[in-house]
Amino acid sequence: MNHNDSRKAIPAVDAAEVAATMQRILRAESEAIAAIPVTNGYGRAVELIVDHVHRRGGKLVTSGMGKCGQIAMNIATTFCSTGIPSVFLHPSE
Repeated sequence: MNHNDSRKAIPAVDAAEVAATMQRILRAESEAIAAIPVTNGYGRAVELIVDHVHRRGGKLVTSGMGKCGQIAMNIATTFCSTGIPSVFLHPSE
């Protein structure tokens, strides 16, 4: 590469360093998930979904804007894939 070439050299990848970084990330993520408080509210939410969707024939509606909207859309998609009627509704609609 000469002094007129604007391309930068690609650094070498250290496989052991990549693996160690991945382990740190996965450990941190698993600790964060394990720290989520589990309360009776989760059971109550499931009861409401079962009652309104299965017993009354309704749909689960999720909503959100921005990142929360993306998560709500994924939740609706996940519920649909498990056979629970669900839709995403954008809050501005």
